[in-house]
Amino acid sequence: MAATMSAGVCATLAAHLYDSHLLSIMTPETRQLLVNQYRILALLDRENAKSHEINADILEDGHVSLYNTVLSGLSNSSSAEEGEEVHQILTMFRVIDNSLARLGPEEQQHLGSQHLKFEGFDANERGGHYSFAHFIMDRMGLYQEHNPLDLNSHSGLSLPGYRAMLRTYKSFPNRSDLTAEQLQQLVDARINW
Repeated sequence: MAATMSAGVCATLAAHLYDSHLLSIMTPETRQLLVNQYRILALLDRENAKSHEINADILEDGHVSLYNTVLSGLSNSSSAEEGEEVHQILTMFRVIDNSLARLGPEEQQHLGSQHLKFEGFDANERGGHYSFAHFIMDRMGLYQEHNPLDLNSHSGLSLPGYRAMLRTYKSFPNRSDLTAEQLQQLVDARINW
């Protein structure tokens, strides 16, 4: 009963904030209340504890592009735009990997396929690309095929290279099955950004 009542209060507050378009400008006090609510829910509602903990983490870590998942947020460590860009980049690499798998080893080597591997984001760069990618990959279990042992690329050049690749990728009419020529264009974009 208490878990249901607490969940209802949390959902009502979050829905009000969502309807008011206050997601990205909530006060720290309000955000902390929502985090506390989800932490309490995790203790009371063991069946859904993982979901409540993830919601609390989303709020606490400030993954704005995931606020709609819980209808709330805590800090702006990653913007909605950064989150969307991370999703687009990781989806592009998923398509690249699937397309590379259809090529033979010689074709892959000829392409310079080492330039077609996701190497993470620089944790020292401003913005929330690294933080958001770390959260959705490690905590939420998304894009596991691209989860390197160290998600920190240690290079400020990774994001501009990915962006150049993404611009080229978006120009392809068919973005689900790339040809060797299109893969080469992505290599060239990453190298010559």
